[in-house]
Amino acid sequence: MNRLTWCIVGADSAIGASLAAHLRSQGEQVLGTSRRPQPAPGMLALDLARPQDWQLPEQADVAVLCAGISSLQACRENPDQTRTINVRNTLLLAERFQSIGTHVLFLSSSQVFDGSKPLAAPDDPRSPRTEYGAQKAEVELNVPRGTVVRLTKVLSPEYPLFAAWARDLAAGKTIRPFHDLPLAPLSMETAVAALAALGRERKSGIRHLSPQAEISYAEAASRLAQRLGRPELVEPVSALQASPPLEWIPRHAALEASATWSACGLPHPGPWEAVDLCLNRLVAQEAQ
Repeated sequence: MNRLTWCIVGADSAIGASLAAHLRSQGEQVLGTSRRPQPAPGMLALDLARPQDWQLPEQADVAVLCAGISSLQACRENPDQTRTINVRNTLLLAERFQSIGTHVLFLSSSQVFDGSKPLAAPDDPRSPRTEYGAQKAEVELNVPRGTVVRLTKVLSPEYPLFAAWARDLAAGKTIRPFHDLPLAPLSMETAVAALAALGRERKSGIRHLSPQAEISYAEAASRLAQRLGRPELVEPVSALQASPPLEWIPRHAALEASATWSACGLPHPGPWEAVDLCLNRLVAQEAQ
């Protein structure tokens, strides 16, 4: 396998850091960027809000754009400010990488769809219902030649929501997960392995990374409670009762992704694989 030089924009984000570590373990050369004014040694300073100060590598085979404002609330409450970073400056950065011959891998989201259709395909019309999803869709429509990768929910082993549930259950507190909010989880390990494969492929187009099916947050909570021996403490509620209210409640979360997993040479994961990785860690911690 030919070794590539990668630039991970946002290498101190959860996905960016995990991808950088995975690539280095495979013997690839990795450059990372950080929005911090004084980044760690070996990192370049690149704040999407300040394009005049960007530090770009002289050469890179692949640039993975992981940086941006991902908070749905921040995008909803500050659409102009977040669009400057998530759309205008992201597109400018993609163009600059393209000008030096670097293939761009742009991380997008299932939020470019409204969730009304099960297993939306890569060529289905975009239909965002959130400001964050609209910004991702705008970049997709305008990004110069590159790979757009739409991901569903990527879970790290320390997923904060599951950790909070575990603490409450251990303390004998009732948890109230949403029974009508879908979750299409991918483990961080699986997601970065697929991103590495797609980067090496360096083909333009839209790719989906999603498990085969979706579950509800209530189903995940019930599985955790069963593992901890406290199933009676789970009281599912409707997402319509969320406080503050959710910006949008999709009917579906999983995407059609079979072609992508085949192209990556990886098995198509089910929805419980990522959840169980998190739960195994939490149950082990509670047993200590």
